[in-house]
Amino acid sequence: MAFSLPWTDLSLVCMPLRTLDELLNFHKKPAQWKTLVEPLASRTSPRKMTEFGETGIEVTVNQEEKREILVCHDFKGNYREDSYISEATKWDGYRFYNWYTIDIFCYFSHDLVSVPTLQYINAAHKHGVIVLGTFIVEFSHGALILEKVLESREKMEQVADSLVLVAQYCGFEGWLLNIECPVKKEKVGILIEFVEYLTTQIKREIPNGRVIWYDSVTVDGNLLWQNQVNSKNFTFFEKSDGIFLNYNWTDSAIERTISEVTPSKRFKDVFVGIDIFGRGQVAQLNTHKTFSRIPSQLSVALFATGWTLESIEIEMKEQQRSMGTNELNMRFLARDRNLWSSLYSMLEIYGPNQLPFYSSFCIGSGEFFNRWGMRVKRKPWFDLRKQEIQPSNVTLERYFEDSFDGGSCLVFYQKSFNKIERLFITDFGYFKDLLVSYSFKRNYKLINVSLVLKLKASPTDKEQFHYLVDKEQTTEEEGNVNRAVDDEEVKTVIDKLRERGERHLPFVNSINGWEVRHHLIQCHRGHKLTDIGIRIQNEMQAIEFDSQVLLGAISVHDTSDLALINFD
Repeated sequence: MAFSLPWTDLSLVCMPLRTLDELLNFHKKPAQWKTLVEPLASRTSPRKMTEFGETGIEVTVNQEEKREILVCHDFKGNYREDSYISEATKWDGYRFYNWYTIDIFCYFSHDLVSVPTLQYINAAHKHGVIVLGTFIVEFSHGALILEKVLESREKMEQVADSLVLVAQYCGFEGWLLNIECPVKKEKVGILIEFVEYLTTQIKREIPNGRVIWYDSVTVDGNLLWQNQVNSKNFTFFEKSDGIFLNYNWTDSAIERTISEVTPSKRFKDVFVGIDIFGRGQVAQLNTHKTFSRIPSQLSVALFATGWTLESIEIEMKEQQRSMGTNELNMRFLARDRNLWSSLYSMLEIYGPNQLPFYSSFCIGSGEFFNRWGMRVKRKPWFDLRKQEIQPSNVTLERYFEDSFDGGSCLVFYQKSFNKIERLFITDFGYFKDLLVSYSFKRNYKLINVSLVLKLKASPTDKEQFHYLVDKEQTTEEEGNVNRAVDDEEVKTVIDKLRERGERHLPFVNSINGWEVRHHLIQCHRGHKLTDIGIRIQNEMQAIEFDSQVLLGAISVHDTSDLALINFD
């Protein structure tokens, strides 16, 4: 049963459609939050993972050939804190934020039609991730619903058209079809037509539209999970955009799947399922062992990544509360980081590719809300619509005791010092002038903090490393200038950015302990910014083990039209 919260005004929450009548009549009373949906953003091409200082990170992967990573989100029935159109007060609920490692986010519940929540649609779209809802019929009551859906061609098309309308109106990209009940043999033909018709209409009406079939019922009408692609389910695979394989697969079943799919060459359309709870395979914090067994040409579907929080709630014997706790939050973040860090080397990663760019790294909740380092709200909150653009690096740590913008920021401890940690892979350019600003807080002045940028004039050119250090230093590399911008210049630039409506950092040197730096990069010819990292150096003779640096926000702006530097 879906989780229930004391809502009184249903227009303020996102809800599933629980009956066929609700689905067919959706057009009469559609969701009221359509205008709040963010469009699907673009992002970089996928890249192979390497250390920041290596050259391989700029080697892109062919998007058409790259396998895809799908996260099927099922957290305790869903429709929890993320259901609010505005925000909830239980700030430590499950949050997904490793968006730049995945391609598809599917919202799942055991209701007939799982409509993704606005919070998750916006968080995913902000990172260029497409979103699917779920159409599921299961058990005896589901069989009765399916009979109605398949009673005629006209009724089948009516249901499919309604699913298209829901996706269109609510601003997401398609559906996972999960038929978890037997089908009368004489109705299998119209079920196949349903899959084909829905797939055709979704792709016709919705940009980047997808319909994925779950490995459940067979072409004989039997509910019999195949755990592979074979003659029992190939027709459903053929008529849809892909198949999500059940979790009880074996290595030999995967080999047979590859043989079955080879004639069509649709390898990446096969999503091999891994249940993070460990049903069917080794998983939980050993998920990487199962992941590594999946051939790289096949895609992967990770089910119930919310295990990283749900398992801790069980361990702590947590009861449902209206508020959150810091202990639960920190244990969740640590376990979530461990899970995704173990997968990181096997994933291709993405990053932002549009200027202007701004991120304060907030993951969409907190015990307070800060604006430019100052407290503007002292109440706990949860709202994934306020989640900022997240790093390309899943190993970074979050900090909830302070923030520059929002409810959290990034924190770096002694173990991260004296090396470069990647923040984002990017594809910003081609620009001539670039303003890069960042805010940080350090607990010892002898800790030196600098952003590190990698620039390239062309894919074949040598990379240029620019270190954005303190205000006294000006550097030149291969004729390109990198210098701190003085206060008067900053004010001029900020005024222009404000006129353009671009989010930016304030033109102050410090605010409430946060130091703010602004740097200008100017190149003789157009360059691309391909990577952003951070370097922290500890120059204290005696190492202080409580040393830490908070990174509060970064902004990047194309200022080529402002002509702040002349080379004459």
